[in-house]
Amino acid sequence: MNLQAAVNSLIGLFPTFESRIYLIVTILFVTVLANILARIEWYTIFRHLMLLHAGKQAFVQERKTQKQEKWFLWGLTIVGFFASVYVLWITLTQRPNLLSTSPQQYSVLTTTDTPISIEFDIPVDVKNMTFYTSPEVEGDWRWDYSVLGTMSRKVEFIPQQSFYPGSRITVYMVGLRPVWGAKEQHEMALQFDTPDIPTITNIEPNDGAEDVSTQSQLRFTFDHALGRYVDISYQISPDPGEYSVNREDKFEIISFEDPLKQDTEYKVDVVATPRSYVVETDEDIERGYSQNIKLFTFTTVSTPLLSSFSPKGDSVLITSPIQVAFDQKMQRSSVEKSFSITPKVLGDTSWNNDGEFVFAPKEELAKETEYTVSFAGGMQSVAGGIVGEPVSFAFTTIGKVAPSRTVPATATYGVDPTNSNVEIEFNQEVDHDSAVSKVSLSPIINYATAWDGNTLVLQTAGKLGYSTRYSLTISPGIKTVNGLDSTETFT
Repeated sequence: MNLQAAVNSLIGLFPTFESRIYLIVTILFVTVLANILARIEWYTIFRHLMLLHAGKQAFVQERKTQKQEKWFLWGLTIVGFFASVYVLWITLTQRPNLLSTSPQQYSVLTTTDTPISIEFDIPVDVKNMTFYTSPEVEGDWRWDYSVLGTMSRKVEFIPQQSFYPGSRITVYMVGLRPVWGAKEQHEMALQFDTPDIPTITNIEPNDGAEDVSTQSQLRFTFDHALGRYVDISYQISPDPGEYSVNREDKFEIISFEDPLKQDTEYKVDVVATPRSYVVETDEDIERGYSQNIKLFTFTTVSTPLLSSFSPKGDSVLITSPIQVAFDQKMQRSSVEKSFSITPKVLGDTSWNNDGEFVFAPKEELAKETEYTVSFAGGMQSVAGGIVGEPVSFAFTTIGKVAPSRTVPATATYGVDPTNSNVEIEFNQEVDHDSAVSKVSLSPIINYATAWDGNTLVLQTAGKLGYSTRYSLTISPGIKTVNGLDSTETFT
């Protein structure tokens, strides 16, 4: 490798103008130092005195070595001087080369009004250069005069108007040449791309999601950062009322002022409109066609409902617990807080699971009394559904014994005397012997009795007379098992 090749390889390690100046200064410093060392006489005298004690032969050898060192230092001085001149000449006269761009060439800009910075390896003739952009937009080309305060090798384009989304930008540079040396002019072209209309990569809640909280936000993730180059709008039905949109990088979050409605399927249509604009005022220059980029639905939480409850009816045992089953898992504390019973009863609450509430009275309920069980609005399910309106049901505890049904019914005509029994169903469990003793038919006939639950069966089939009117009488005093004895006569 010859000297020129070596110097060129060295220059390649210092790509910028400033770094080459540092290289030249370093070479000159080494050159001056070598020249000084070659001229220092006291250093030579000191070495001569030291060698007088070593003998004549050593003195002669040392003199020879000193001459070689001087020639080496003088040679180093000459080489350093010419190397500095060569580096300086190369730096000042070579064709300017592109060192870097920001953003990188062929990359996609973050937004459509991103400034474009261009850096050359050496200062260029600023007055001779002309820049063009395609598509053409208004903007300022600003030079950075950081080289000795008067020269520049860096320029930045500050757009006053944005480029249109999805465009290929070409920057043409005409009249490129160094400040000194050859005046041959060159041209250069750079290419960049503006961002396309973004696409949605993720949504929360997911498409088709169910049991979505009425307090939920809508969160959208896009494939790249958003900017003023695209208007994103949302069409939501049914109308959720006022909402705000918060944009951050490649995310948008919709926050609703009022809770969403329960038991409601919402449809969300996301629309994107590309645009170019005046950077300072944001005034539209061009607006493209709106595009639907996402359509999805979600359903909010359902209102919790009572799927079953007990006791019910008008003959409830006084030891009966109150059990209420919901159609979904509930937040226990909200149910317990909403529960009440009238007249007031002391008791303990428990749960069979998150969906079944139990109230066990500490004492027996009052007989022949109507109780109303109520749940105030505000009960909340685990999923977040809320019962807005109060819910209640009533039952009556067991009272006096009374017949609830007879067969045949009162004033029934055309009863088949050969195939008809008389049945009396009581409203509660009774003492069988007591009940049989208080029941009579007129005209009197002989019959046997049987029981089917709380139903007394008078086996009269084949013993009734034709065309005869019978009267059934149930006298007071029928003894109860759990309630109150009868006090009335039923006919």
